[in-house]
Amino acid sequence: MTVLVLVGIAAAVAVAAHRVVGRGGWVSRAPRLGVLAWLASAAAAITAAAAAGVAVVGHETSAPRAWVDALWRLCLAAFAGGHGRAAQAAALSASVLLAVGAGRLATASWQVVAVAARQRREHRAMLRLADPVAGDRELTVLVHPEPVAYVVAGRPARVVVSTTALAALSEAELAAVLAHERAHVAGRHHWLLGMTALLRRAFPGVPLFTHAARQTARLVEMCADDAATRTHSRLALARALVAMAVPTPAGALSAAGGGAAERPRRLPAPPPP
Repeated sequence: MTVLVLVGIAAAVAVAAHRVVGRGGWVSRAPRLGVLAWLASAAAAITAAAAAGVAVVGHETSAPRAWVDALWRLCLAAFAGGHGRAAQAAALSASVLLAVGAGRLATASWQVVAVAARQRREHRAMLRLADPVAGDRELTVLVHPEPVAYVVAGRPARVVVSTTALAALSEAELAAVLAHERAHVAGRHHWLLGMTALLRRAFPGVPLFTHAARQTARLVEMCADDAATRTHSRLALARALVAMAVPTPAGALSAAGGGAAERPRRLPAPPPP
C-alpha cells in the first residue's frame, strides 16, 4: 500500500503541481518564494519516486541496514522467475527503464552542464581580448552594436556591458542594470537554472520539469530586479529594460532576459508583498 501511495504522490506532483504553483498570483509578488516552490515541487516528485523504490526493498527485510542485500536477492529472484512471470517481466521492464533513465540523465548532464561550461569558457576567453574597466576586474566593456548587459558565471563572474548600452543608458539606469547583474551572481542563479534545465532535458515528457525550467528563468530575473531596486531607482531599471530588449548570449544571464515584457510594468508599481 505504501508503494502505491508514494507512486501516486510522485505521479500527481509531476503531472499536476505546475498547475497549482503556476496559477498562483503570489508567485510574482514573492519571486524568491516562487523559485523555492518550483524547486520543492521537483524535489518532491523525485523523492517520492525514489522512496517508492526503497519501500519495495523495505518490504523484503525488517533490517534497514540490509536493504542492499535485500534488493540484490529480490532482483535475482525476479529475473530468475522466482516470483512468477509477471514479476520477471516487471523486473526486466524496470531494468530497461532504469537504464534509459540513467542514459538520459548522463546525456542531459553533458548537454546542460558540460556544454554550458564550455560556452562560458569560450565567452570568457573572448572577453579577455576586450578592455576591462579600470579598477574593476569584474566589469568588461564590449564594443557591440546592440545595447546589452549580462553576466557570465565563473570565478570571478564577469559583468559585460556594451558600448552602445553605455551610450543609451543614463548613469542611474546603468547603475541599476549593473546591480541587477551582480544580484544574479550573489544569488547563484546560474546553478538554479542549470538544475531545472537538467531535469527538463532528461525528462521532457514531465510537465512539472518543463514548467519549472521556464518559470525559474522568469522568476530569477524578478529576484534580481528586487535586489537591484533595494538601492536603485525602480523607474530607472524599468527604462533600462525597455532600452535593452535584445537577445541574451548563450550561457549568460541578462537584465533583458526572462519576463522582459512584464517586468517593466511590474517595476514602477510593484504588487503588494
